Amino acid sequence: MKTLSRFGMALILSIVLCNCSIQDDDILANGQDQYPGDQWEYDEYPTGGEEPSDSVPDQDSTDNNYPELKGYPKHLKQYQNGILEFEAIYYFRADGQIAKIKYGYPNASSGTFTDEFHYDAAGRLVKLEGWDVYNFYWTNGQITKASLYNAAWYGTINIYYEYNDKGQITARTDDYVDASFMSKYTYSYYEDGNLKTIEEHGKINNSGEMMKLTSKSFEGYTEYQNSFLEFVIIPGKIVQEHFPLKMEHKNFQSPSTDYSENYQYTYDTEGKVIAKETTGQKVVYEYY
Repeated sequence: MKTLSRFGMALILSIVLCNCSIQDDDILANGQDQYPGDQWEYDEYPTGGEEPSDSVPDQDSTDNNYPELKGYPKHLKQYQNGILEFEAIYYFRADGQIAKIKYGYPNASSGTFTDEFHYDAAGRLVKLEGWDVYNFYWTNGQITKASLYNAAWYGTINIYYEYNDKGQITARTDDYVDASFMSKYTYSYYEDGNLKTIEEHGKINNSGEMMKLTSKSFEGYTEYQNSFLEFVIIPGKIVQEHFPLKMEHKNFQSPSTDYSENYQYTYDTEGKVIAKETTGQKVVYEYY
């Protein structure tokens, strides 16, 4: 899934965000996955790694058959200067895990897309099918690798995740297999667990090292929990558990494009956030 405005950069499913057509294939036991006209072999699992078992049959995916879990995210709308430019509807399994996201970009006239999430018998995320197709690999209870495929745009990307002792993701490396390119994102956190900074590294400099391209820093968070998938490193997994008050973005290759955003929030009678606003931009939240 991809969003349109810079406000949306911190919004919704975006490790790279996903979309569209749905199949019901499982990860094959031999570590390979077949797509029309293309096949590749995955790396071996790290020592102690676990290959997910075949995903269990998903419940009937008709929209009306998903349970409405009180207080869970239902509908998100993003506006730019009063014009609706993105919206998403969320569907959950009975155990509370995300099952499906339907979303669209009204101004782009591109229709509605769907991301579906598949789990194994232990409830571990093993596959996402949509505009991008992800297969996820687990090591010692954590997703340490994802293989992403998008034939129309960039082919195959192998994504590797690193964690600290608290189980927080500290780095994500994207290896663009078909493009011979790599990028890396590093993450830091406040003591309370809220996300503090994101740094993006990309181009290789003369010394053969990756250069810092951009950074985002977040200052202050509300006390109210954010259950929407507004910023994502692994699809379907929440990173920012609270709403940030300020974000600063720096572009080290083009400093003139630096910017900052201050957010104002509106709450319902139960204390849940129902709107977030910054200059010219607004996000509206609806809950089950």
